[in-house]
This record gives sequence, C-alpha cells and structure tokens, in this order.
Amino acid sequence: PKKRKRMASLLGSSGASEEDGVVRPVSLSPRPTSFRSGVAHKFKFLTGQEKINHDCVYNLRPKILTSDTSPMACSETWFAVPYEGGGGPVFVSKVDACGKVEPTTEAVVNGHKGPVYSVDFSPFHHDVLATGGDDAKVNVWNLKTGDPQDATQQLLEGTHTHGVRDVAFHPSVASALASTAADGDAILWNVETSQVARKWKLGVGSSCLDWSYDGSLLLASCRDRKLRAYDLRASNGDALAFEIEPHPGSSKSFRAKSAFVGGINYIVSAGNPARKGGREVVALDLRSSAKEAPLLSKAVDSQNGAMLPHFDDTTGILWLWGRGDTTVRHIELKGGDDDSTMLSMTLGHEFRTGSAAGPHVGFAAMPARALDVANLQVAKFLRLTSTTVESVAFTLPRTPELKAYFNDDVYGDARTREPATDLTKWLLLSQGDDDQKKKIRAPEADVPASRGHAPALGEGSRSRRPQHPDRQGKAQGREAAEAGRHQDLRAPHRPREPVRKVPAEPLPRRKKGRRRRRHRRRRSRRRRVGRLDS
Repeated sequence: PKKRKRMASLLGSSGASEEDGVVRPVSLSPRPTSFRSGVAHKFKFLTGQEKINHDCVYNLRPKILTSDTSPMACSETWFAVPYEGGGGPVFVSKVDACGKVEPTTEAVVNGHKGPVYSVDFSPFHHDVLATGGDDAKVNVWNLKTGDPQDATQQLLEGTHTHGVRDVAFHPSVASALASTAADGDAILWNVETSQVARKWKLGVGSSCLDWSYDGSLLLASCRDRKLRAYDLRASNGDALAFEIEPHPGSSKSFRAKSAFVGGINYIVSAGNPARKGGREVVALDLRSSAKEAPLLSKAVDSQNGAMLPHFDDTTGILWLWGRGDTTVRHIELKGGDDDSTMLSMTLGHEFRTGSAAGPHVGFAAMPARALDVANLQVAKFLRLTSTTVESVAFTLPRTPELKAYFNDDVYGDARTREPATDLTKWLLLSQGDDDQKKKIRAPEADVPASRGHAPALGEGSRSRRPQHPDRQGKAQGREAAEAGRHQDLRAPHRPREPVRKVPAEPLPRRKKGRRRRRHRRRRSRRRRVGRLDS
C-alpha cells in the first residue's frame, strides 16, 4: 500500500475536471517541478568541486587594489586579471589553461599608463574585453586572433578627467558600455563608433555599476552610502530614477554591490552596517513608498571584509564572496515575480575551499552557456588568489534516472548570444518596452534530442535534452485544456513488447538416498535430546 500511495503521488491522477463547462487539467505532483523529496529548497545540498594545485594557473602576480569590485572577469573562452608591471598590463589566458606562469610571460595586453581597476567581457562576443585604468582611459580589446600579443586596441578617451573605477557592458544592447570615474562622472559609450552616447554626474564617487535584468536601469553604489538608479532614456533629461540608503548609520565609506531581482521590483544589497556590525544582506522593495525600509534582512557573519555578491538570474541564487575569506555562501531567492508572491531568502550551506593558495582576492562567474547541463552544474566560478586562478564548480546531486532527462526545474531562462537591439534604437525606446528582452530556455548545450521535433535554440524553445515523462504529460495536458478537449496527463503509453515463452529446462534429478540420510540425522538428533532430558 505504501508503494501504491507513493506512485499515485508521483504520477498523479489521470483525466481532467470539468467545471462551468471548462475542461481543466488535474495538477500533477510538485516533485518533477520543484524536486521536493523531503527538501523544501532544491539548492540546499549543492556540492563544490574545485581544481587546485597543479590543475590550475599558478605563480601569478596579480595587481591587488583597494577596490569595491572584483578585479577579475571571464567569458566562456577567456579570463582577464590586472597584472603587475609597468603601465597597466592585464593578464589574459584561456579558462581551461593550467600550469605555471613564467615571470617573463607575454600573455598580457598593455594600453594604459596607470594600473587597471576594472575589466569586463562583452556578453555577445566572448573575445571582446573592456578595461578601465587610473589614467582616465577606457580601452576595448579584440582577442579574435587567439593570441593576446596580437589583440587589436580601441581607445575611448577624451572625456574622463579622473581614474576609471568600473566598466560594465549592457546585458541586451549591442555596443553599449558604461563607465564611472573617481570624481563621480559616468558615461555611456557607443563602442562601435567610439563616441559618447550619454554623460551624467553621480555627485560623488562610485566604484560599482550594475545593470538591471532588462537593462532599463543602471545602479551605482556611491561612497556616500547611497544606491542611485539611473534611467538613461529619460525624456525630461533627469536620469536619476531614485536613490536609497540600504545600510543607514554607517560611518565609513559604503561597500556594496547590488543585484536586481524579479525585473526592477527588488534590489538585494550586501554591505557592512555600522550599528549592528558584521556583514548583512538586505532586500528592498522598490514598489513600496518607503524604499529604504528593508523588506528582508539577513546577517551573514561578524567579519568586516568587503562583500562581493553575484546574482545568478538563471537559477535565482545570490552568491556571496568575501574578500579575505576562504568560504563561499549562497542564498536562494524565491517569489517576488508579481504582487501576489513575497520574496523569501534562504541561506544555504557554506563551501570552504581546500586550496592552500590563500583567501579570495576576487572571482568571476562563468556564463550559463559554459555550464555542464548533463551533470547538473548550477554555477561555475574562477577564484582569484594572490598567486593562482582556480576553478570551482557547484553541482546538484540527483539520481542517474533524473539526470537522464533535462531538469527544467533547476535551469530557468538564460540569455542568448545575440543582442536584442543596437544602442541607437534602444535610446529611443521607453522604459516600459520589452523589446530589449531576449531569452532562451536553459543554457545552450549539445544534449540529446527529445521526442519529436526540437526547434532551434534562440527562438524561445527548450533545450534539446529530453524531459521527464511526467513533465511531458503535464505540458500535453495544458495544451489539451487550451484546446477545450480531454487529454490524459500521464506519460504517453508505450505498448509492451510480447513476452516470448521459453521452455524451462528440466530440473536435475535428485540422487537416491538423500531423503534416507535426512531421516537418519533427524532420528539421531531426537535420541540425543531424549538422553539429555532423561
């Protein structure tokens, strides 16, 4: 009976319910959707696998600066790190490289006269790198030749008067690059024409820039402990959309880098509050009249180092890297998609690195296209220390039966390789337009095809990996309800192959005398027992 109840809960009842003349499908068990086998949070038991020692790049000499951002960036092919040396060199290498780096290495690009504070790769071209240095210049490098020595340089100069502190490519618009300087000037560049598209003043210095998920707002973490959001397409000329103070009462410079969650409705900020001490994560609701009142607040630890958060919009996980730490924490964010659901934060297990290279100096998140979907890789990072660059991959444990299908409850919508529009057209759109959003279902990967015809990726289709039969039946039932007819929600019935009856082999004949010997042993045993009783 227990097995029958369990199978009924997994498969659900077949058929549909009819109410008010409308055919509605019967909902299936939430197990294929949210992986609830006694666990309320599906990312609770993430395991980390790292490549250390001789399986990584070691003997590096990175340029470690007192910046609030991570000094490292990567694409699915390259990674870049500011390097020690004359001018502003940047070490560039393949993400799958390993081995010792010689002191006289030539795998660098050098186009600045001062140290480089920030690097960033284009989300559409994995071999386009932007660097911002202390010489008030922004350079764009093209690494198509495969050799950093032969990289072509494009210089964006003539506007910033102080050192550049951060650069950030637009997530969905081609040739759009934002940069901020130490004096509070911010510029939106058109990389294709090397011209300034927008320029505005932040009022104070900023060292962190972050675009919203749809790219409609640009968030700047300023040194007066305030977060300012800017709409660069405002028609009235005032680009400032709002400003808030997520960690009030701090007597020192504000250190936080925020991530947009659920479009532009929520902001998650990590910082050091002065009243409580330690480090905390705060979620703010931008739709509320009191934006500065935290919707959720969670204490991380009692340390005082700078936090380097990263929000993965594909899985909804906020990763917390701390400068000077040897651990990595993750927070699972749920809900908040509409007005009917509230945002929730769940702190998962922490991962402690086993490397002897030292604490974190910086990190870089690999794009979703570089994940191993077949082995349920949820995230992959490159960890920067004072001498090494190590790879850390986080996977979700599941049975081989579930790994045979595409787990669409783990992977959400990911971005395509192609931009939605160019910068000139984007500046003419209003903030409410959704033309700049362009997504696909799950990371692009070469996985086995599902039953039937699989449409090409990039057209809103699902991945080519086959789905679980329960999820296929649920999708079929939803389509049947829309058409107004009955459809069985279970997996398509596959007729069994006829069982061929094979004549059984005759059993070997028993040897004579076996029963006689067995009776003799029983009689002798009874006699011994009778003697003991007497």
